[in-house]
Amino acid sequence: MILCIMTIYNEIDFLPLKMEWCRRNGLDLYVIDNYSDDFSYEWCIEHKVPCHRFDTGGSFHLDKLQNEIIRTTDILKPDWVVYAGADLFIFTDEPIKTLCKKAEQSGCNIMGWPVIDICNTGEEKGNPFRTYFWYRKAMDKISFVYKWRTGVKYKADNVIFPNKKSYDVPGIMMNFGRTKSIEQRKTLLKRRQKAWKEGLIYTSGRHYLREQRKGWRFPKSELEDIRESPYWKYLEPYQA
Repeated sequence: MILCIMTIYNEIDFLPLKMEWCRRNGLDLYVIDNYSDDFSYEWCIEHKVPCHRFDTGGSFHLDKLQNEIIRTTDILKPDWVVYAGADLFIFTDEPIKTLCKKAEQSGCNIMGWPVIDICNTGEEKGNPFRTYFWYRKAMDKISFVYKWRTGVKYKADNVIFPNKKSYDVPGIMMNFGRTKSIEQRKTLLKRRQKAWKEGLIYTSGRHYLREQRKGWRFPKSELEDIRESPYWKYLEPYQA
């Protein structure tokens, strides 16, 4: 089993896309719902997505959520793990299930790709893959796909275990979190601020404060058009 596991809070707009993306990549989806109030949990039940709820008392507490992912993964004991939120999609030239098999045959146990942020520049809400085309480079590489073993730990955006050997293949990770509405972003900040008061390290999520200072706006002058980039080949099949 190649397990795609994620925690969610009010991700009803992305759940259908995530389920289809998992199907295309040969992944088994598991959802940990952080007590959404937008029908996300009910949607998972209705569509027979394996899931359970986990309560953090209304805070976006990354440490607690990641620990729950690890706890759940250790119960499920998959062959490989894809750790990615509902609004984060990995696009590669071959299905991720195929890449996991090739990585293992090569003696590798982890895979990662660069990250770009897809941003809302004032578009009318629609299917994220067919609505938002402006992006910025975010991180050189994050390794969120790894061969399962006991003792794995997460620290912010890092998967930690000894003797990592990376399998490097073309691809890109697209973060659609910045396509969410201003109200959604404000709610995320409030939930993260609550987590900071509960002891979550302040550097976890401080980008929300930077974006708040900018009015939650992403001007095109600071971004690039994905339709004019090498990454367009990954989104173009979704335009029909």
